[in-house]
Amino acid sequence: MAGQKLFQPTHVHDVQYAYSPEESEFYAKMTEFILTGRAYAQKMRLGSQRSVMLVLITLQKLAASSVAAVRRALERRLARLKNQDRDATKNRKALDEAWKELQRLADEDDPRSAERRAKLEEEVDALMDAVELNPDEIPRLEELVQLARAVKSETRVRLVLELIETLPVGEQVLLFTEYKATQALMLGAIAERYGEASVTFINGDGFLENVLIHGKHLRSDSSRTTAAEAFNKGQVRFLLSTEAAGEGIDLQERCHTLVHIDLPWNPMRMHQRVGRLNRYGQRFPVDVHILRNPDTVESRIWEKLNRKLDRIALALKGAMTEPDDIHALVIGMVGQGVFDKLAEGALGKSKSGLDQWFDQETATFGGQDAVKAVRALVGNVARFDFGRDAASVPKVDLEDLRTFLRAALWLHGRRLEAQGDTVSFVTPEPWKKAHWAMLDRHENIHFDRHRQSDKKDVVFGAGHVTFDAAIDDVLLRDESVAVVPELKQPLVVFIVQDDLTTPEVTSRRVLVGARPVGDAWELVEDWQVILAVNSVADRPERHALQQVGTVEPARITAAARDARAYVAGAIGALELPFRKPKIELLAVLLPAASNTAS
Repeated sequence: MAGQKLFQPTHVHDVQYAYSPEESEFYAKMTEFILTGRAYAQKMRLGSQRSVMLVLITLQKLAASSVAAVRRALERRLARLKNQDRDATKNRKALDEAWKELQRLADEDDPRSAERRAKLEEEVDALMDAVELNPDEIPRLEELVQLARAVKSETRVRLVLELIETLPVGEQVLLFTEYKATQALMLGAIAERYGEASVTFINGDGFLENVLIHGKHLRSDSSRTTAAEAFNKGQVRFLLSTEAAGEGIDLQERCHTLVHIDLPWNPMRMHQRVGRLNRYGQRFPVDVHILRNPDTVESRIWEKLNRKLDRIALALKGAMTEPDDIHALVIGMVGQGVFDKLAEGALGKSKSGLDQWFDQETATFGGQDAVKAVRALVGNVARFDFGRDAASVPKVDLEDLRTFLRAALWLHGRRLEAQGDTVSFVTPEPWKKAHWAMLDRHENIHFDRHRQSDKKDVVFGAGHVTFDAAIDDVLLRDESVAVVPELKQPLVVFIVQDDLTTPEVTSRRVLVGARPVGDAWELVEDWQVILAVNSVADRPERHALQQVGTVEPARITAAARDARAYVAGAIGALELPFRKPKIELLAVLLPAASNTAS
């Protein structure tokens, strides 16, 4: 509000490397296997063709993460094919269900979907024997497995260890990968070098198998909450994570260094990973290290995408000052399927052929002109003068959300319990369905973004997974009328949305209120609605919803009708370019009959 930036800058370091001769030979043969399989699939009926392509794409992604990840899948498939230990009918059905779920998850950007997608991809090898991937497949698999076993150490692992050695002694490091097999590989390497007590991990299952430490294959267990707490307290130096930590978790207390062990096909994953460290309260610039082999197709596509995004960012300098913000906005307009198509289609193309093909595939980048779309979405943010406009900035902050949380808990028979200058509460069961890792009880919660917190305190507000679950829960409720005894006059709340959108003009949507003042009405902006409700809503148990039954329906209807007519004529005051406004009634709040001023 004072014009000071909330977030530290991000410094990206492009760490390039080359495969060892053994890795290069395996990568070449793996590529040949995938391309041959694609050609082979073209001769199959549509259902089988789809299943083969799913498995081949998955193998390509696993190979891009690590040899260890894809070797595990290849070995298991080879063993089943040799032993003929399979149920083709059952597995074909399971493979078809996996394909459908992967398609559903493809266009969902949240990390929970990414984690589920990665888990399905790692398990798809168990269903692969329902289809043939290549002609004369067993000899080809035997060759691939032999080449994979010849890779005794992976270059990317050595590179991560060398990178750590360049950091100050004791500096914490957050490392991300897509797959558990790669996570287990890296965990073993770090544990051998720095000790098992130096490293922990987060994934969707809470365990890792086949972690190789000093020649022994071990199982390791770790819960998401325990791992994050140990990392934030400085009890461990390294945290290895899959996309399970890509959302709803703060890791910025002691760490400002992140390493991408592999390149996810959807670059939005990378932005979400960085968001675990580049958060409010981070005191240092965040260093992001991206490991990549420029000879791989994933790396070439990543490089081309970045160049295209940089050109878009250059064109949008007048609208937004941070290139990373522009990158994230443009990527957010594009579904996962587009990035999958780029990585799949680029495999096997020559350098010159790849350049031409990529330009054609990304000509519209999601079916609309990205520059126009971002300009319409954000406007000229860089022109906002905080000093000049400070007086008009809404006077609300996190503390104003406390009342909502108290009322949302009360709806489920829970309450906000005071703990000194913090609060705690038991999480309602319906909220826990929103996220698999949500806590049963939240302790040491506060709403002060400026507070010098100790390690146990948690700042709460929109964006926290539990708070967002509370919002979603309330939005599903049918109640739209309430009698509020302390209210002095009716307050009618609407959602105003533009019902006409074009690629040049994005949808506008805003919450507004209206209340009578004498014989007229006045417009109540969204933040003013919060303050108006909070001023009379400190004790939700006093808001007697049962009193609604005593209110004459005509009184409710009249308030809603008159307020809607007023809002329809006052939309111009909102300073939003509504072209075809649609006004939706959200709530009617009425004073008790004895208090009414209207």
